[in-house]
Amino acid sequence: MANPGLFIDTGVHDIDLTLSFLGADVRPKSCHAIGTLALHKELAQIQDVDNAVGTIEWYPASPGDTAPILYYTISRISRPGFDNPTEIIGTKGNLKINMHPRRDLIEVADKNGIGNNVMPDFYERHEKAFVTELAVFADAVLDNTSLPFELDVAVKAWKLQRHCKKA
Repeated sequence: MANPGLFIDTGVHDIDLTLSFLGADVRPKSCHAIGTLALHKELAQIQDVDNAVGTIEWYPASPGDTAPILYYTISRISRPGFDNPTEIIGTKGNLKINMHPRRDLIEVADKNGIGNNVMPDFYERHEKAFVTELAVFADAVLDNTSLPFELDVAVKAWKLQRHCKKA
């Protein structure tokens, strides 16, 4: 039995972010991914993994431009808590998202070093977003209001995560 997989479970919103940064009309050139079963060996029964890295190379926006490359590191079992970084590597700099995951802006320095609190899991990190997304979707269905995103962009993100899973 196949399931949607780790990329749809925890990575599709990072791909959504990519499309919002690069533009919805950006076209993927190649997709590579690798995953491992480090802890939850039972995931093999549903053709899934608990840790993965995906890389997507995009076609340049214009001739002469450099092709953007993005990588996504996703995990179901990150020991320091929810840790799902994304980095966009560009010609003039890099954009790093959640490279040092934090629950809040508090940093503690003591005899043991410098540290901060992290999100314990995926659910806590996105709990408010889940509730908001469900309410917005319910309003769209029940009250015929528009969604705050383009459906074709969401479908594109879903297709890209499928390519990552297949890679």
